[in-house]
Amino acid sequence: MTIEQALRERKEKERLAVIQHPIIDFRIEDVWEACGTSQRDIAIRRALYREGKHEQALANCPVHPAYVLGEKRLSCSLCMLADIQTLRTGAGHNPELLRAYVAVEGQSEWTFQPGRALASLDTSEPPFTPLFH
Repeated sequence: MTIEQALRERKEKERLAVIQHPIIDFRIEDVWEACGTSQRDIAIRRALYREGKHEQALANCPVHPAYVLGEKRLSCSLCMLADIQTLRTGAGHNPELLRAYVAVEGQSEWTFQPGRALASLDTSEPPFTPLFH
């Protein structure tokens, strides 16, 4: 149903909540193209970053640096909805935040995600050099 149809069919004083997913039918290639880059370019930049060539990897990058660092999606650096790769990348680049969250896990006796404690994350591979301070 379109927004216009929903507005016409809504009863007086009835609340209308609209959920839109403007890129739901995009392929990943379409998303990167809309951002002015490609999957190949991001893969090359990630490889350069892992090799320690940070400036070269990030030079003139049209997307957020988090994608070059290895994030699959842009969110908080340690998002409770993140996949393991994104959590490892966020934790590796934000060790102080990771330590703080691990301390909270220890005090609360609750894990960050169901069945996944942040203390169990292996941030040793690839070698992380904090980019943001």
